[in-house]
Amino acid sequence: DLTIEQFAGIVYENWGYSPLFPFTETWRDGVLVLVSKADRKARIEFGATWAGDSDREAAYIMDNILVPAF
Repeated sequence: DLTIEQFAGIVYENWGYSPLFPFTETWRDGVLVLVSKADRKARIEFGATWAGDSDREAAYIMDNILVPAF
């Protein structure tokens, strides 16, 4: 019973520590776009480096690209 925000955070963190993606500090610069078509939910999860700097851009992408695609 996780929210999409919680699930995206867990996926992003686990991806960063996965042996398939050797850990480097640069993974904290990444962005995860998670879309659950059946639930009609989406989330843009930023690495720690972003620290809220791209919230406006994420909102634009959600409102103008992802949500209309549903």
